[in-house]
Amino acid sequence: MARDSGVVAVPMRRLMLATGDMPEEAPLFQMERKGKRGGRVPMTHVALVAGLKELAGQVGLDPARYAGHSLRRGGTTTALRLQVDWLYIELQGEWKSNCYERYCELDDEQRLTLPAAFAEAAKALS
Repeated sequence: MARDSGVVAVPMRRLMLATGDMPEEAPLFQMERKGKRGGRVPMTHVALVAGLKELAGQVGLDPARYAGHSLRRGGTTTALRLQVDWLYIELQGEWKSNCYERYCELDDEQRLTLPAAFAEAAKALS
């Protein structure tokens, strides 16, 4: 997948569909609750990493080379691009510090926002 393709959800949806019997229209990162209560619950880190490793093995990649940490950076960046509030990013990612803020990467369009604002302000002052 291209790094700034803007189509982040498509491969992630495929990953989630491949790791369980999730309906196509269901939200990402959930799993069936086991036990009497049933239903769907947010996917645990353990389940996500296990699914990632399983899929890596199925396509001939070494599962030992894949872990969940890189998904934290990508998830944080994606949430930022979707304009998710920082508090939700911190809570959902179970961050113990504010280091998640350093994981966010801006794409070219986002990087041009500040210079464009400066240009508009300069025009207003002229």
